[in-house]
Amino acid sequence: MRCRSEKTKKECGARQRLLPLAVVFLLLLSACGYRSPYTAAPDGAQAPRSVAAGLWKNRTNELGLETTLYQELAGFFTQSPGLRLAAPGEAADYVLTGEIVRVSHPGIGYTENDLTLEANAELSVRYSLVKKTESPEAAGAPRLLTLSEPYALSRDAAGTRANRQRALAVICQDLAERIYVEALSAPEAPTPAVP
Repeated sequence: MRCRSEKTKKECGARQRLLPLAVVFLLLLSACGYRSPYTAAPDGAQAPRSVAAGLWKNRTNELGLETTLYQELAGFFTQSPGLRLAAPGEAADYVLTGEIVRVSHPGIGYTENDLTLEANAELSVRYSLVKKTESPEAAGAPRLLTLSEPYALSRDAAGTRANRQRALAVICQDLAERIYVEALSAPEAPTPAVP
């Protein structure tokens, strides 16, 4: 950066002195204990926490949605060295249960003749992630969460169905990531005794 007048030379000098300080400050701030949930655990880290989860109940007419959600969950849990997905009967630190409550597709984009151009896939779920040692009453009520994703309507039914399936798959991926991050940030649970 060139400084042309005396006044701008002073401003340039001040900026040039502040830039290294700002960089150092940002580096120190970025090292305040944050760790990415997608990176490997440091050496000597504890054994991975386990979460027992199975297929959720699907109370909708969207067949196979529970399988898509479980596959997304399994995909996220296998990425992390800090978490392990366990079968429902296995010994685990946490238990994840849930159900798919509702799927709806309200229109959100219309033409001047009131023809629907775009719809919104909305998925409502109820789930709970609790320590194995907690009683269900102590864990509180399950969370109710609704996520949505827009999709385009096509002239043919097969195209619209494919777009709707893609939107629901995106919602399942977002939901699985939310649960995964919640499981990573959950307080440490004692390792269960193996009988």
